[in-house]
Amino acid sequence: MLRTTSCVSRLVSRTLSFSAARAAEQPTKKEVEALFAENPQERRGNAYSMNRVEIVGGVANDPVFKTAKNDRPYTILNVITNSRLRLASGEFRDQVGCLMVI
Repeated sequence: MLRTTSCVSRLVSRTLSFSAARAAEQPTKKEVEALFAENPQERRGNAYSMNRVEIVGGVANDPVFKTAKNDRPYTILNVITNSRLRLASGEFRDQVGCLMVI
């Protein structure tokens, strides 16, 4: 028990020291004004990233193909998924979800 208590006290003191250090790092008034300026600075590079997601299920309807206002094509489809949850009583309950994928 003493070992656990000492570990917890070290973690708490470490967390408090980090939060105190971050509170001391305040932006200057010039940095805040530059952030909210009417003419923001140009981007230095693309800040986009790609995330991969796998959705396992069945397609509910036929996919709908559309074109955006900027003439970029996109597709809309609905995917039905099933998941099984275990309740506190020990029994299982099936849950059905519908996801709209654009």
